[in-house]
Order: sequence, then structure tokens, then C-alpha cells
Amino acid sequence: MIRSLHNRIASFALGFGLIASALVHTAWAAEADLLRLVRPDVGLCMTASGWQPSVKKPSVWLERVKQSPLYQGWRSSRDYQKFRRSITALEGRLGQPAWGFFKDMTAGGVAVAVYPRPESEPVSILLLQASDSETLKTAVDLWNEMEHAVLETDQVGDLSYVQRTTSKSADQQVVQYYAHHGRLFVLTDDETTLRTTLQASANEGDDNLTTAAWFQTAQAALPEDCRVKAYFNPRAWDSAVQLPEHPKFGERQIFKLWQQCESIALGLRVQRGLSLEGVASFSSALAAKSTDNNESAFREHLPADAWFVYTGKVDLAGGARFLRLELPEKDRREFDNLRQIGRGFFLGHDVLDNVLPALGPHFGCYITPRADMEDDVPPIHGVFALEFEPQADANDNAVPVRMAIDRGLQTGWGVLAALVDTSARLRIEDEISWIDSLGPWQPAFSVTEDFLIFATDPESIQKFIAAKSQTDPPQAVVKLPTGPLPDQHVLVNLHGVRSFLADHENVFVRRIAANSPLSVEEVERRLRRAIMASEVFDSLFLTIDLKSDHVRMTVGGAVDTK
Repeated sequence: MIRSLHNRIASFALGFGLIASALVHTAWAAEADLLRLVRPDVGLCMTASGWQPSVKKPSVWLERVKQSPLYQGWRSSRDYQKFRRSITALEGRLGQPAWGFFKDMTAGGVAVAVYPRPESEPVSILLLQASDSETLKTAVDLWNEMEHAVLETDQVGDLSYVQRTTSKSADQQVVQYYAHHGRLFVLTDDETTLRTTLQASANEGDDNLTTAAWFQTAQAALPEDCRVKAYFNPRAWDSAVQLPEHPKFGERQIFKLWQQCESIALGLRVQRGLSLEGVASFSSALAAKSTDNNESAFREHLPADAWFVYTGKVDLAGGARFLRLELPEKDRREFDNLRQIGRGFFLGHDVLDNVLPALGPHFGCYITPRADMEDDVPPIHGVFALEFEPQADANDNAVPVRMAIDRGLQTGWGVLAALVDTSARLRIEDEISWIDSLGPWQPAFSVTEDFLIFATDPESIQKFIAAKSQTDPPQAVVKLPTGPLPDQHVLVNLHGVRSFLADHENVFVRRIAANSPLSVEEVERRLRRAIMASEVFDSLFLTIDLKSDHVRMTVGGAVDTK
């Protein structure tokens, strides 16, 4: 029974491990041969190419993963031992190491194509090129033998293919279709799709994926060093994406963007970490435009111990006007009433016409740990800053808009203090206004020449302002890139968070245990496990860039190589 289980697992590894192995190779090269067998009307195409022996430098991140406590724990687990026994069984049948065999099987590339069908489920097809025909024949013969497959041969033109039937259970059979000619192997569960693919391999025409305009746009958008790539064709899925008869808020705009989306490309990279990059390309008619290309001054104020950093660009006035137009008529009137009240707060300045246009587009925020840790106090401080437009005060109003914002916020802060805590008082010192006691916080703000700053306490604002005067600005563990920042950029300093949790473990354990049904021992175990799980990365990041014809998003994690 155990031998049978090992054979099944080994067979699974042989049949489907081909794709999994492709995900962990350390270098890839673009391969067009397989893509010429894919029709241009494909809905989704995923590709990975073979091993490049000229690349010898190992991935720093993969080495970190291998050294992580979680990975080491998995290697000593029963699941890993079962996996190793299955691989050993497979290697005994192959007569060679499994890893080398998988590399040979994917040497010429791997592709998976998905074709939508209007009246039924999409159909997928796997294509791969092995290093040589003998390796491929050995794998296919062994695969069929291990699963006791029943084979029937058929023909399309001069090329043959096989109907493969296996028994999933006593009363359930699985039918697949495959073909292998030379180094090429094709597998699917739809006979028609296999036949058209084989016909394409026999005809060297131009009607294939590589000649499709949408694919060429998507392919050019990704870096060449992506190990795995996916290309999404929106037009192939139009029949499945329809605007509701009564669209909800925002659905009409999303549907318009879908109609203008020409292609979506995704790429997986493994360098100092793991990152997924996505690019959606649009016709220029509806694509969002970047607000400006000026460099933000926010990075000059970034503290070295920041756990979380978010820098971005936003059109506050444009967003508010869009929101107003989308509101129902009754809500729009209430919005306009609030707008009139706002004129009183901001000394005659209109929120939409004067206040919001003076702010942005650049903004940023960050979170830092508290120096003193107490059981009843949150462990963090935070700062949020909006940059002023250079011409913020260039208007016909007699009162400068910076002054109007300062006076309006002072009024609002005073009202907030009175409503929440009657003992709280508004304090003003060195152009910083704050509420002296509001629970564990001292909410503060300041209007400077460059920024409108909000913070959890006045000391955080003082540190933010003082950072610019330093001749050598502090560098965070999670570093912002040089040059113009992306439109939206999120950074998480996992290394700093781990260090803080380790230094104050007892406080966090007591606090969590006091507010949960878990025991102190269980909370301690889970906290340490979470810290261990985070050790594969030193930082996490997300960037979004908006251009006139595309949106680019990158998300991932990195390790510090210092």
C-alpha cells in the first residue's frame, strides 16, 4: 500500500511537477517556439523558459528561504520525509536525479494556454519542449506505465496524437489527449484544441500569438528577466464581462476601463527577493494620467526607524469633484451645504476651488515605534503630510490659503477636543497645534511653507520638520529609490518590526493574552511563529505608476544584502 502511494505521488510529480519546477529555476530566456503554437484569440497564456547554465550566481532570497526556521522545520517534518521517499521512488524508476530530469524536461520552455468558450468552461492546454526527444519519450512512457493508462492513437494530417484514459476511481475515468513529436509535448483534455495546435505546428503561418498586437504590447511591457510570465487578453473574455442593467457606484467607470484595456501582463522575478510585476495597457482615451513628474520632498523627512512608509500622488480637488458628480441629487445638495459651511472655517476660501487645489499632488505618511512601551499605550507614532502646491497662495483672496487652512483646522481641533473629552485643551506652540490629551494620543497638526502635517503627537511633527535641516538625511532600513518616486509607493520594514517585537515580546504577549481567549503560552508560541515566518523577507513593497497609456504595479518582498 505504501509503495502504491509512493508511485501515485511520484506519478503526480512527473505529470504536474514539470510546471512547478519551472517556477524555481534561477534564470530564464524568452522562447517564441511554443508561442507560435498558441492562437491569437487565447484568453490567458503563461510561459516559463528553460535553465540557463551560464548563470551561476544563486538567488540571495532563495538562500534566505533555505536558512529560515520554517523551511528547516519543514525539512524535519513527516510531510517532507514522505516527499523525499516519493522523489526517491521516482528517481529509482528514472535511473537519474529527479531535479536534473525536470530541468531536461523544461529545457526548451513551458507554456499553458487558456481559451474561453462562450457556452462552456474554458479549455486549457500545456505545451513544453524537452532538451531532446529521448528524454521526452522516456518521461511519457513512464507516466503512462505508472498510471496504467489505456491509449488510443489518432491522426491529424501527418501528425499523430493519443487519447489517454485512466481510472480515477472504480466508476470514474479521466480522458486526456496528448502528442509528442521530437522535443515537443502537448497535453489537454479537449481533443479539438489539441488538433488545432498540431495543425499550427505543421503550418508555419503568421496567424499565431506572437503576431497579435495585444500580445506584442504585453510582452514589451515586462522586464526580460521575469522567470514566469502571464499574458491576459481582455477581448477574449468580453462575453463574460457585462455592465449590469442597474450599475452600482463606480461600476460604469470600471466597465469603461475594461473596454479600453488592451492587454494585461504579469511577470515573476527572483533577485534580492520575490516580486510580481503587472502592467495593464490602455488606449490613450481613458487611461489615467500621472499628476506630475516632480520629485517629492517627503523622502528628506523620512526617519531611519520607520516601520511603514507610504508616498504617493493624489488629485484631491479632482477626486472631490468626481465624487460630487457621482452622488445622488439629494446627497449632492448636502455636499454643497457642507461646502458653504467650509467657507466659514477657511476664512472665505472654498474647499473645492481654493483649499484642495492648494494641496498635493505629493503626500506621504509613515509609522514609527514608540521609544517607551507600556501595557496600555499603542506601540506606534504616525505622521501624515501633504505637500503644498508651489503657487498655493497665488489667488485673489485677501487671506493666504495656508493661513486659512491653519485657522480652519485650529477651529476644528478645538471642537473635536470639546466633543470627545471635556478636559482636553487645544495647545499651540512653535506653529504646532495639538490636543493635549485624547486617550493615548495627542493629535497634532502644523502648517509650514512646504507641508500640511498631521501626527499622533507634537514631538513627531518636530522630528519631521527637523529632518530636513540635517546635511545627511537618515536612510531607512527600507530605502526609497533615487529619482522620481512612483505615483504610489508602499514600504514595510519587516526587519525593524521583528527587532521591536523581539525586544518587547513580554509586553505584547501580556497585552494580546489579556484580550483573547488564548493562554499566555499559546500567544507566545504564535507570536514567535509569526516572527519566524517573516524572516524570509526584510521588507515588503508595493508600487503603482500611472502613465498616459498604462498602469504598472509591482508587489513583493526583498532581503537586505548589506
